[in-house]
Order: sequence, then C-alpha cells, then structure tokens
Amino acid sequence: MASTNPRADWEKVGDQLYRKIRIYDAVFDEDLELENYIAVGAPYGGAIALYRDESKLQRYRDPQPAKSSIDIFSYSGQRINRINWDHGSIRGLGWSEDEKLLVVAEDGTVRCYYGLNGDFSPFSLGAV
Repeated sequence: MASTNPRADWEKVGDQLYRKIRIYDAVFDEDLELENYIAVGAPYGGAIALYRDESKLQRYRDPQPAKSSIDIFSYSGQRINRINWDHGSIRGLGWSEDEKLLVVAEDGTVRCYYGLNGDFSPFSLGAV
C-alpha cells in the first residue's frame, strides 16, 4: 500500500527538502566492461568518451584483430559515434571547455575533434 504521507520519499537536509528520482534504469550495455576503459566526461553534462585501456588484459572474443576506437556516449549510455583510431597509442584523452574532444597520440600529435561526426583539426605538441 502506498504511503499517504506526501513527504514520505523526501529527505530533509538543513531547512530544505530533497528527493531522488530515478531517471534511467539501464544506462550502459551490460556487455560493456567499463573497468577496462578510460572514460572522460565532457563538461556541463556533455558526452562521455571511452577508449580501451591498453594496459589491461582483454578477453579473447574474435579471431579478427579488433581495431582501436574511441566511442562517444551520451550520459544516458547511448552510443552517439565511434571514431576509428589507427594513429598509434593514445597518451591523453580529454575535453576542452567548449566540449571539443582532444586526443593526444604517442608521437605528440593532437587531434581536436569538433562536433560528434569525426571532423577534426590536428596540431602538434612538438617533436617527442
């Protein structure tokens, strides 16, 4: 039987009342092992970039070699885009204040992805 008290699911913190509301039930795909990824969230509730952590062992799944990729997800766990990556090892991954994805490669080159369709502008951090 439902509670008849309208404040039953609210909690008092100081002199204010708060309550938690579940927005999503299942956020990410259950097969996605997040502990094996480097996850970087954009500021202001933007997208999440996931890249497989190369220092962790991977479970054998397919005889074909897996291509590296950076997956872009919404905060609700829906994949927005996949950026195929074949430019060496990634040494840094992050978002700028204006929500551009910055990917730093092992050789010091940086790709600044603007928009979520894979367009980028490259620049270098200098000879490494």
